[in-house]
Amino acid sequence: MFIFALFTLVLSQNESLIILSPQQLANNSELQQIPFNIAEFSYVPYGQSITGVLEVANPYSVCSPKFNRSVDRSGEQSNVKILLLQRGGCTMTKKTIEAQLLGYQIVLMIMRKLRKQILHY
Repeated sequence: MFIFALFTLVLSQNESLIILSPQQLANNSELQQIPFNIAEFSYVPYGQSITGVLEVANPYSVCSPKFNRSVDRSGEQSNVKILLLQRGGCTMTKKTIEAQLLGYQIVLMIMRKLRKQILHY
């Protein structure tokens, strides 16, 4: 499942992720400002907007080394690959390493309370 997502990381005292597109998610009042924390596994582009292809992990927990391996990403327009997955089931380090090995530059881990709003889009 691919979703073209445009979001902005707003770094201030109260950090939040703001979804700008698609409109159906951007207009959802429960998703207006999503709290987040940055895990600095690599370079963090503070103060910048990031646009990329957001893919929902399958299986959603990403604890199996065989997730999303059949997806062909060769024809994609964006250079930034973003993986959306659920927190829990195994360590965040394991999830991040698996995603990095498959070419993702950004991993978004969702808390359970936001899962329904985003995945039922």
